[in-house]
This record gives sequence, structure tokens and C-alpha cells, in this order.
Amino acid sequence: AVLALYDRSIRAEPSDFYLDIQNAASLLARLEFNGADVGARWQELADHVETRLDDHVLAFTDVHAMMALVRERRIDPAGRADAWLAGTPELAERLSQGLALLEFGFWPLLAKLRPFTALSPAARDAVLADCMTSRLDLKRDLFKGVKSVATLAFYGDPASHALVGYPGPFGGAAGARSIEAAMADPLNP
Repeated sequence: AVLALYDRSIRAEPSDFYLDIQNAASLLARLEFNGADVGARWQELADHVETRLDDHVLAFTDVHAMMALVRERRIDPAGRADAWLAGTPELAERLSQGLALLEFGFWPLLAKLRPFTALSPAARDAVLADCMTSRLDLKRDLFKGVKSVATLAFYGDPASHALVGYPGPFGGAAGARSIEAAMADPLNP
């Protein structure tokens, strides 16, 4: 019934209106969190938002656009993290230990009784919030490590740059040319 409502009312005709993008992504995510198969609906939404990456009407809309692109694997934060960690084996080993602790550590150290990946999204959020605000350095460090790698992996992916309005290092191609020109003639930038 909810998917029929989605098809009939929310995405009957693809819309550029920012609230339509937010509503569509939010509903699809909530349906999937509850175990529903949403079919190819993410693909349609990702195809649509991919044509509007430079709009930046609201950051909240950009986040919902990212949800569609990540869900359709057009941005692959996990693959990016794996590639980055492959080049830093000393960090990869420590992160692997931290992720094993997050997955298999139980109460009283972590606020859970099952593996992390078996928890609902809300329960995962609660475990991470507990780590973030803990008085124990170990738990806060675990949270900081996971947050840092997730942030690096997502924002380090060039496909995410347009979503957040980041032109790239040195301001993109135009900025790189101006730096190059300044280096060629430092007295006349």
C-alpha cells in the first residue's frame, strides 16, 4: 500500500521540487529500514538527482540526493575506504580491531547484546551515540575512528564533490590554473 502511494502520489511524475526529492528518498529509506523491497525506485530517483547535482537549494536536500546515489552505488564510500586503508596498513590493522570490537563487543562495554550489524538502524545509532558520549577513552576513540573513516571515504570520493558544492583541490580546474599562473609569474599573479 505504501509503495502504491509512492508511485501514485510522490513520484507519479519525476519532480525537481526539493521537497519531492526529500520525501521520496526519506520514504524509500524508511521502507528499506523496515525490510521492504522497493524495487528499482532508487534507480529512478538517482537518475533524476544526478542531473541536478549543482543545484544546492538546501543542504538537507543534498543529503537526500546523496542517499539515492549511495544506494545505487554511484558513490561507493566502502570501496573508497578499503582502497585508502590498503595504502595505510598500520591504520588498517587498528581500524580492523576497532570494527571487530564494535561488531562483537557486548554489554557492559557496548550498549548491545547482539552483533552490531544485526541491530536495527535506531539501535546502531544508540550504540554509536553511547560511544561518542562515553567517559571511557576507548569508546570515544572507537567512535572517532569510525566517524573519521566514514567521513574520509564519503567526501574523498570525487563523485560526492558535486553534491556538496566542493570544486576539488585548489578550487577545481579554474583554481588550479590560477595557482599555475601565479607560480609561473610570481610577481604578477
